[in-house]
Amino acid sequence: MTFYPNLIAACVRTSHFSLDAVMLVLHISSIFLVLLACWEIAALCFEDATARWAGVCLVAALLTIPVAGTALYVMDEYVNPRWLALFVSLFAIASALSKRYLRAGLWIVLAALVHPLKSLGFR
Repeated sequence: MTFYPNLIAACVRTSHFSLDAVMLVLHISSIFLVLLACWEIAALCFEDATARWAGVCLVAALLTIPVAGTALYVMDEYVNPRWLALFVSLFAIASALSKRYLRAGLWIVLAALVHPLKSLGFR
């Protein structure tokens, strides 16, 4: 039902690295992409660079805090489909805020391929 296992397998096959190395790179890359997407959203909201950095740093500090009594983290300590769908969803929000609706739609489709439930929030 999801493209995630195929994506991981394709990354391992094409890179010729071990699964552990690929998962580490995906883990670091997804954290970077989430913070980059937050930077884009903050750039749309704030003109001052200090305010943008404050917004991104706030998100970075809150990534491993459980969400409101659910014991679910915004980003888990390991790579899973929600991680990849999170930064894709944030890029979709940034595209929609900047009135690039076609790009936002493409991001939502990509989110649906990685994690089908993450794309349902955009109805």
